[in-house]
Amino acid sequence: EGDYSQAAFFLVGGILNGFVTINDLNHESNQGDYEIINIIKQMKGKLVFTEKGFKTEKSHTLGTEIDITDCPDLGPIIALLGSLSSGTTIMTNIHRLRLKESDRVESTVSTLKALGANITASNNQIIIKGKESLIGGVTLDSHNDHRIAMMISIASQRCEKPIFLKTANAVNKSYPHFYEDFMSLGGKLEVKEWYNENSRY
Repeated sequence: EGDYSQAAFFLVGGILNGFVTINDLNHESNQGDYEIINIIKQMKGKLVFTEKGFKTEKSHTLGTEIDITDCPDLGPIIALLGSLSSGTTIMTNIHRLRLKESDRVESTVSTLKALGANITASNNQIIIKGKESLIGGVTLDSHNDHRIAMMISIASQRCEKPIFLKTANAVNKSYPHFYEDFMSLGGKLEVKEWYNENSRY
């Protein structure tokens, strides 16, 4: 069975940018991160059920309130979708985000803010006021967090300027072929390598 935690990045990428088809996703899955399907529909994203999975279409999404108690791994990509949706998105019960590979409240908010998003965190909530596009033109670190690295990559496609991503290899924890799939869908990527304290940038 395909992994909704990983598929979420390309499902949101398709909602933000255009047609993407993802197969091997069980429509009756018990995975907690199946919730990304409900969240996309709640935000008025255009999502079509296919025989093997889903097809997305570029959509004008609307802000909403989302309780992420049971799907904290979706936090970064939901925050990106909220940053590019009309109106206000409020993510509630975010405490579990702090217990991941990075403090994902801090890493998500600081990363999206650096890209030009209107996003803040307080009182166990992340509050986002959506914009049409992000700016980019900055150097970012993944905080050695695979989900932050993937979120930044998807965000780059709606930024006015390129992003330089350090510690990009964080994706190897869960999705070693992420960048290959990213480029196969039209994502623009230029690989540069430096070595510093055994980290590949």
